Amino acid sequence: MTTGTSRRSLLAAALAVPAAAAGTTLLGATPAAAVGTDGSAGAIEIIRPWTGFARLGHTHLTALGGNAPQARVVRIAGTDFLQMRGGVSCEAGHEFDGGSTPDTLDLVGVLPQDLWPATTYVRGVAPRNNRNGFSSCRIEVTREGEVYVYGATSTNTISWIQLDSFSAIWR
Repeated sequence: MTTGTSRRSLLAAALAVPAAAAGTTLLGATPAAAVGTDGSAGAIEIIRPWTGFARLGHTHLTALGGNAPQARVVRIAGTDFLQMRGGVSCEAGHEFDGGSTPDTLDLVGVLPQDLWPATTYVRGVAPRNNRNGFSSCRIEVTREGEVYVYGATSTNTISWIQLDSFSAIWR
């Protein structure tokens, strides 16, 4: 059965119509901009500058790739965010394992007091070593500024955490 129009050309035409419509409305639209506290468009206000963690959780943690963990608070469109960068790496045999002994408490570090959240905790996600199909972990900061990692077990240990993508509402 030949109709003179192939399925491929029909599919191309069907995809071209929405793409053309989107090009006139989305590509021509003015991008949205955050408004800072001073009324300026696109402003990101630094509330607390980058500051290193007061101490690492246990003695077997080192800075990941030489980039020690740091945190700051920024205000974007009137909302305060806790952001982190850097990371931690564990010595072999001392990975985060979800344990409860002082050496394996899964405490990454403690933030300086001016970065402690006013809420019960701040929660976000960070990349980690891939083990058993998991490649991210939960990071929580308590009201006392303690930074904990969650998601590790004795059979699914975490040997490094990259904090560069951590950003969570601070207040």
